[in-house]
Amino acid sequence: MPVRILLVLAATLAAGCRSKAERYLDDHPDRPAEIHSAMVEGRIVPGMTFEEVRLTCGVPHRLERIEGDEDQIWYYGDPVGLGVGVAGVRVLVPLIAAEGVTQVWFKGGRVVEVSESRSP
Repeated sequence: MPVRILLVLAATLAAGCRSKAERYLDDHPDRPAEIHSAMVEGRIVPGMTFEEVRLTCGVPHRLERIEGDEDQIWYYGDPVGLGVGVAGVRVLVPLIAAEGVTQVWFKGGRVVEVSESRSP
């Protein structure tokens, strides 16, 4: 009897160790294989939703809304710079080169581009 209790407890704990991203994917089996593997590997790829990026990489350090709520730029890392609007698009103009900052561009609530800054 004690062995059975231990097995049930171990199975329960193992299920609790699954990441939120993995549980999300279990609930959304219709998502493309590329997005599935990217989420499991901790990568951001075009086509991901706000929720999928948040589950994969956490809350962004900063975000900018471009038009409404569906077009945004999320920043991971600590960008040092000044946001400037040009023709309705806001971009970060670095005052100091910020190494290791990832920008995630959303259009219509989906990722359209991911870029990372690196030192020259």
